[in-house]
Amino acid sequence: MKLNEDTKARLIEGIKLGMTNKLAAQYAGISEQCFYQWRDKGNAGSQEHLELFESLKRAEAQSAAHSLAVIKKAAQDGTWTAAAWMLERRHNFRRDPVVEVEAVDTSELVDPNTAEGRAAIIAHVAELPDDIILAALNRGVAEP
Repeated sequence: MKLNEDTKARLIEGIKLGMTNKLAAQYAGISEQCFYQWRDKGNAGSQEHLELFESLKRAEAQSAAHSLAVIKKAAQDGTWTAAAWMLERRHNFRRDPVVEVEAVDTSELVDPNTAEGRAAIIAHVAELPDDIILAALNRGVAEP
């Protein structure tokens, strides 16, 4: 496909509106591959495509400037999320990432209704200091 003024104008309009390169190409009636070929030729200095390349860069900057002006106005009007967005993107003000901790239960389930379960409980209790065992045993005893 040959680059003409109508296609060029539609590409630039699409980029100014904030379209992706793919959408701007579709809007102009060309393939995304054709868009990138023309842009790359302009970037390489091809006279036929240099003006398109420079116009696309300007359109991209104009689109960004317009969007930022809208966000800045919203922030000035009291929308804190717009101000937060500006801080995050423009001034690299980021929240610390959320740290997710997964608790892993390493305890062994013991069934006190089985001989093995009771043996495991007795083994664990036997590891306790004597004063703790005696205090636990004396809780259930009423004093005279």
